[in-house]
Amino acid sequence: MTDSVRCRGENVSAWEVEHVAAEHEAVEDCAMIGVAADVGEQDIKLFVKPRAGASIDPQALSGWLGQRLAPYQNPRYIAVVDEFERTASQRIMKHRLSPRLDDCWDRAAMALER
Repeated sequence: MTDSVRCRGENVSAWEVEHVAAEHEAVEDCAMIGVAADVGEQDIKLFVKPRAGASIDPQALSGWLGQRLAPYQNPRYIAVVDEFERTASQRIMKHRLSPRLDDCWDRAAMALER
């Protein structure tokens, strides 16, 4: 199992997207997974845990990420979580993250509303 997804014909490294997202002042921790796309390959779903006392606006975070990542790297879906399940060595258990799309903000749906 690799820690990358195939999105819009490009390989996207989870480490790279997570590294950039973690630089946001409101993000304490984050994890990226691939989810089934409407057509072919995968879309990116980013899970973010806010820092204590901070809140995360997924739309604003997406705009911030869009200034720092290539368009194909910017997550389509952003889910804000309270906590991550972790292994004994404190690694995020990505296989336990939900691929559901009804529990998160959708950048493409927002674009359609405009």
